[in-house]
Parts: sequence; C-alpha cells; structure tokens
Amino acid sequence: MKTQYHLNPLEPNLQQDPQPISKLLCNQTLQALVHKAQQMIEVNELLNELLPSQLLGHVRCMNIDADHLVISVDSAAWVTRLRCCEVALIAKLNIYPFLKNVQSLKIKVRPKNG
Repeated sequence: MKTQYHLNPLEPNLQQDPQPISKLLCNQTLQALVHKAQQMIEVNELLNELLPSQLLGHVRCMNIDADHLVISVDSAAWVTRLRCCEVALIAKLNIYPFLKNVQSLKIKVRPKNG
C-alpha cells in the first residue's frame, strides 16, 4: 500500500478524523502562538501609552524577538522621530518582565494601504 503525504496546508486532509476543539486548543504550539499574540497586543498598548502623541497611529509592534522589538512605521519620517526617543522608550519598556531583555528597536517602514 502506497503512503500518501498531505503537502498543501491550505487543503484539508480528509483522511484524518475530525478533532474536538478542546484538543486543538490544548496544542502547545497554538498556545505559544496565542501567548505571543497577546504579548504583541500588550506591547502595542504600551507604545500608545509611552510614545509622544505625534507618533500615535504611526508606530506598531510587529514582533518581539530576543533582545529587540521589531517595529513598523508608516513612513521614513516617523523612523527619525522614533529614533529620537528610542533610549527612553526602551528604558520604560524594560520595566515590564516580558520586555526586560529588549535592548534595541528594529524599525521597518511599512506604508499604510489606501
């Protein structure tokens, strides 16, 4: 009998039995993903509290990675403004236990659509 491999993650594998939602939600990978998403939401809320008002709506956390935050801004002009307050922002973020290792920002320009 030949083994069939399911290679396309976008197509359902109809040979597997359906799984109860409770089992899927107990998956450690899914839990880690949900935890990371919750942390990013919290970082974005913190950024809204800690950043100068002119930066609000232009800065967003994209990832928390080891010793730096990956931040997106919607134009290069906001990179300069964010760099001006980077040291003070990192010091304020380091107060929070899950951000205590952040030492730098990686800033990427991602223009808003529309």
